[in-house]
Amino acid sequence: MLHMRTRERCNIRFQTRVCYLLLVMSKEKINFSKSLEYGPFYSAGKISVTQDHLICIYKTQVNVLSKDNGKITRTIKLSDDLSVTCSQVTPNGQKLAVADTLLQISLIDLSSEETHNYSWRSQHLNHVQSMKFNEGGNLLATGGIDSVVKVWDVDHRYCTHNFKRNTGIIRSLLFVPCGEEVNLLSGSDNGEICLYNLRKKSVIKTCSHHSAAVTDMILTEDSKTMLSSGRDNIVTMWDMETLTVQKTIPVYEPIESLVLVARHFKKKKGPCFITAGSKGVLNVWDADKGTTIVKQTESQHKSGIMQATSTGMSLDHDEEKDEADDDEDAGGGDGESIVVVDNDCIISLYNPKDLSCRKQFCGFFDDVLEVRFFGFKEEFMAVASNSENIAVYKISDWTCQVLRGHTEIVIGLDVCPTKPQLLASCSKDKTIRLWLLTKDRSVCCVAIGYGHSMSVDAVAFFRTSSSKLLSVSTDCTVKMWKIPAEFSKKESAVMKASQMGSGHSKTISCVAVSPNDNLFATGSEDHTAKLWDVSSFEVLGVFKGHKSRLTSVAFSPADKCVFTASHDRTVRVWKISDFTTAMVLNHEMPVMKILFLNNGRHVITGCSDGFLNIWNLLTQTLLEHIEAHTEHAWAIDVSKDSKTIVSGGSDSLIRFWQDISEEKKKEEDSERDEQLYKEQLLSNECKAGNNRSALRIALDLDKPHTVFKILTEIYEMGKTSKIVDILGELSDNQKRTLINYMIKWNTHSIYSELGQILLQKILDNCLPTDYLMNQQQYRDLQAYTERHYKRRKCLKEKSQFIPYLLKQMIPSNQDGAETDMATN
Repeated sequence: MLHMRTRERCNIRFQTRVCYLLLVMSKEKINFSKSLEYGPFYSAGKISVTQDHLICIYKTQVNVLSKDNGKITRTIKLSDDLSVTCSQVTPNGQKLAVADTLLQISLIDLSSEETHNYSWRSQHLNHVQSMKFNEGGNLLATGGIDSVVKVWDVDHRYCTHNFKRNTGIIRSLLFVPCGEEVNLLSGSDNGEICLYNLRKKSVIKTCSHHSAAVTDMILTEDSKTMLSSGRDNIVTMWDMETLTVQKTIPVYEPIESLVLVARHFKKKKGPCFITAGSKGVLNVWDADKGTTIVKQTESQHKSGIMQATSTGMSLDHDEEKDEADDDEDAGGGDGESIVVVDNDCIISLYNPKDLSCRKQFCGFFDDVLEVRFFGFKEEFMAVASNSENIAVYKISDWTCQVLRGHTEIVIGLDVCPTKPQLLASCSKDKTIRLWLLTKDRSVCCVAIGYGHSMSVDAVAFFRTSSSKLLSVSTDCTVKMWKIPAEFSKKESAVMKASQMGSGHSKTISCVAVSPNDNLFATGSEDHTAKLWDVSSFEVLGVFKGHKSRLTSVAFSPADKCVFTASHDRTVRVWKISDFTTAMVLNHEMPVMKILFLNNGRHVITGCSDGFLNIWNLLTQTLLEHIEAHTEHAWAIDVSKDSKTIVSGGSDSLIRFWQDISEEKKKEEDSERDEQLYKEQLLSNECKAGNNRSALRIALDLDKPHTVFKILTEIYEMGKTSKIVDILGELSDNQKRTLINYMIKWNTHSIYSELGQILLQKILDNCLPTDYLMNQQQYRDLQAYTERHYKRRKCLKEKSQFIPYLLKQMIPSNQDGAETDMATN
């Protein structure tokens, strides 16, 4: 009997502890705040370059990007209907000219923090394709599809010159100093180069040496020689005094841009220049010998280069400082960099001396399909963005390295838990690839896996070993790959599948490995998930219950259960022991991704509406609902310490969310302590009769009843002038709070008298320019004031009827004494 009572007491204690734990967990709060955001900043067209910034056009805005840290320092909004055709910055970097499809030219002042845009009609019959400022920045030349060259006075915004050519789109423009005068060169897509005299407003000479479009023209430092490039695979040297051909240099590729780098090769007799074109490589040429000095052996821009330009020098051009510039490390410091833009909107900064890549920025990417923290300290971010290339970003400055190798869209990524410098990728090209982060912080492909007959949809490393990898495919198979123990940087190893299984009737869309590597789970479009044994590669059981295709599967790090997400707007938790549903988390939209936080205590889900949801698994409650993206939240990853969440979506944005729960709790505790202190101070002031300070504290604490009591006490004491003095001491915010109270008091006749008195005092002692009331508050107060006025007027009229009634009630035969008494 005693034993039974002891056991009952233990059960009661256990139930009490569980209830207390559930109560504590139900009050648990998690707060994540957006700490960092990265998105596309460049969409099309040529960029403008200054010594410190890259000026890019993205849709309907101008983004000013720092070339040192990759951050957007300024954004200037343009017209919503604007589609930019070209842009050009002044040599001093203070103004930017933008031409759009509405045939307008806008001049943007970059030197001022305030946006000053001036626009005027370009007077071209079609789009402007090229622009060029003179050295002083006061003249702007524009060339259009209509074969017209115009020169504009920028300060006064009027056309000074108009040169009409017969045929050819104007591709390039160049101002040429000629003594005290300035001439203008134009190159068109029919290979024609024209020299214009701006003083005489006439054509000096026309040459047709090129047989294809003239894409770029540059002057040597002495302005005596001009170099022109074309899509006819040649670079031509011109004598500027006579505009005659000095030399033709075959470069064996269509050229889009030329950059003069003679000061970096002073030992060479002739001018040295860099060519950039359709092959996607940079070459340094000696114009005197017509040979290459430095060339890139491998194409870094397979889509072709559309622009190359120089950032210029910020140091004097003496030998000692030039040597210091050559020794600058990544980023270029104060030295010159060659800015290269390819057709994939990737901007690269190169060392002009050896053509080594200093930095890369990815200007544009589409839907973010997958994100993964990468590296030992998670200092890198691997991103798959609806492209065949993978971008590996350095999170500190958002410089990136583009990983090329896949030939179709990359769908999935995974980082090895035991070897975080190893990255796996899968693609629609039916292959998987392994990428290794080397000691010099570069990433190279070290292994390729062939074997799937259709698109590979997901990959997953084993949790405790870096020697195995799983992949699933549209061909309804799952394969296990053996990872080589050692890698070679020079040659990619070929991997073959060691095991293969087929257990689904439709595409297998996701895969996950258990924490002990003994099991793995797959999710499919056949609405089921399956549990597999790693050693035998056989199906152990099927999880049935979803009504639509599965999008994500994960093993709980804390319990023996499997989580699955589906398009049926649910996340289901399955028991591994009997394959039954243990829990269902309902969502409003299809769930795209599942990940765990805080060692499995919380789960985070990403939905097709762009929201991230954090759930408490013990209480099955939603802790936080984060509006992360405007469209599908495809990608989520969590840092090792669960303090940082990164998400990517269809809105082409990558956002970082920092856990601020502790800071929020400290802030709430501090606010609560401050609240208690003020309430105690209010109580002390009320007891001491200090109405002035008590009223201010009550207004700050938002206690309308206490404010009413204080003001009523002052009013009943007959100290109306004191109310005026107190109102004069209140701040504008406190007066606005008091007006809100007055509106509420005026809604009830019991409190309306004090409210009307306060209203009169405020109106008598405040100016209209104080803007204490908005229009709606004014209407409310006016309506209630009129209502109370009518009620009092009616009451006064009724009260005056009482003496008349009393007089009529007195008999007429009474004596005068009685009449006088009745009257009194």
